[in-house]
Amino acid sequence: MQSAAPTTDDWPYFYQHAPGLPISVILVSIAVLIVFGWFLRQTSGEGGGVDLHFMFLGAGFMLLEAQIVSKMALLFGTTWVVNAVVVSGLLCLIVAANFVYGVVPRIPLSLPYGGLFLSLALMYAVPLQKLFFESWMLRGVVATLILCTPVFFAGIILISSFARAGFRGSALGSNLFGSLIGGLLESSSLWFGLKSLTVIAALLYVASAIFLRLWTGAGAEQEAVEVPSLASR
Repeated sequence: MQSAAPTTDDWPYFYQHAPGLPISVILVSIAVLIVFGWFLRQTSGEGGGVDLHFMFLGAGFMLLEAQIVSKMALLFGTTWVVNAVVVSGLLCLIVAANFVYGVVPRIPLSLPYGGLFLSLALMYAVPLQKLFFESWMLRGVVATLILCTPVFFAGIILISSFARAGFRGSALGSNLFGSLIGGLLESSSLWFGLKSLTVIAALLYVASAIFLRLWTGAGAEQEAVEVPSLASR
């Protein structure tokens, strides 16, 4: 008789013998990446490509959504009611992010990035055991504030970036591809636990900030080159 790893709030996968990635998950992930690579190659001749800033935004957001649903299920139970409430709450936060952008369209992205990383640090630092209040209402409010606040800041970053990119189709496609990658990275929790998703999401958003810096820097350089050429005419 073999011993099995005990389940915890961070690793609640009672159907697995021990932490790790099943071979089925690995094979499906490889197959999905191969299929996408084929489609990307077919469209690259028409200006297709991957915008890394939007790709990392999509991957980070998918990891946020996945772990929020998983942690809320631990707090309230895995039922369709919980999933409906979580998804509705996330959609409301996304609408709120769009409203903020509508009021302050030129908001510096350093502000939502700062709020995002602070809220991710809070999500990582607060253990789920501290959120088990006897009052169901209090538990829901506190859990929503701690677990879902990063979505609000991530939404502001996304809509601001889309606006700066002129709502290009390639930006949307890159974001959707990033969501696919985030879905594949979600399986890493089978090995490292749910808290690891917060760290991975933070790293993905750091990467998005780096490529945003490179993107805006390149845009400013191109604009500086175009202005003298117009003046010379």
